[in-house]
Amino acid sequence: MNIPSYSSSENVQSAGCSTSSTPPIVMLTVNDYLDGLHFLHEAQKVNATTEETIFKLRLYLEDKVGGQQILNTILTLIKREKVVDFSNNKEFDYCTSLLPLFMIMSDSSTSIPISIKYGSTTYHMRLDNQADLPKSEQFNMIANHIHIPSDRLKLIYRGKRFTKDNWHDLPLISNMNFLSIGEQNEDETDVDKKDIECVMHQMKIDRNAAIKALKIYPNMSLIDIRENLSLFNDAFSIHRKIPEFQIDSTTAKQLIERINNVKHPLILVAYIDNRPVGYLMGHERYSSFYIWLAGVHPKHRRQGILVQLMNRLEQWAMKENYSSLMVKTRNSFKSMLLFLISHEFKLIDIDKRQSVDTHRLILEKKLIIPQQSSST
Repeated sequence: MNIPSYSSSENVQSAGCSTSSTPPIVMLTVNDYLDGLHFLHEAQKVNATTEETIFKLRLYLEDKVGGQQILNTILTLIKREKVVDFSNNKEFDYCTSLLPLFMIMSDSSTSIPISIKYGSTTYHMRLDNQADLPKSEQFNMIANHIHIPSDRLKLIYRGKRFTKDNWHDLPLISNMNFLSIGEQNEDETDVDKKDIECVMHQMKIDRNAAIKALKIYPNMSLIDIRENLSLFNDAFSIHRKIPEFQIDSTTAKQLIERINNVKHPLILVAYIDNRPVGYLMGHERYSSFYIWLAGVHPKHRRQGILVQLMNRLEQWAMKENYSSLMVKTRNSFKSMLLFLISHEFKLIDIDKRQSVDTHRLILEKKLIIPQQSSST
């Protein structure tokens, strides 16, 4: 049967029981209604849930009236009380005999309770399940409720994965339990939105990462990071003021000689108001990029400067197709060790020296190099 188009309020009114003697669509008859009641009775025998019964009843009714769109129109009109014309006595019995069956559809299935587990937290919600609600909008409701962007959200139900692309394939019933996968949005409470945008731009990271950085380093300074071997003097000026490096008597001349004799050297310097406050030096070593020296001026620590330097280094290294970063630090440099571990560096070796404090710990961080799409 062809689905009708409703071009005027008169046609919409005649979609249900009205004074029109020849409605434009085939309505359910009393026999259809009795068949529906028999269907419900059989469902009760096998202990079917209300939602399972409603889902199967929808399929039955859609077949009877000529499709999902027609049934949705009928249900919408009944809910708005625009269908039944009680002034027409001949149609009164017909309409009232069908209304209970329609109201099962229009009222009971408007929302259903579901549960979504994310990590150790279980979220409970009543999900809008109106027949005319787009499935994409329904999926967005779940995503918003558990604070995961819809394009990153995956829901697992009985071993099958559902995303916004195939959500329409899942018939919904009450009390479904889902397992959710995806990175939750960080709470932006007490975080300045302008700071978030600035950090995203400065560090070239997504919104979640920017919020995390601002929470860890609430006094984070937005800095200017420059990359050039000619910045050695600025880098060395910071190097000399770092207490941890005072035990090292390496001179500027010795550092320059090493830079000139290594493969693929790099110098990054961080500036605040055009003053150098942090630096990082490195070069290629054993097919990885080796972080040779890095530090932040004592007066500017706890401001996220090293985080931004490391982030810039990672971007640069991936662009240069390095698959990992390596760094060596002393066992006595506890703050640096904690920083590295918190940023996904893993201990891979120990260079033992005369005392435990002077042992060198070698750490590595694997990088994920973006795949380059080949053009045909």
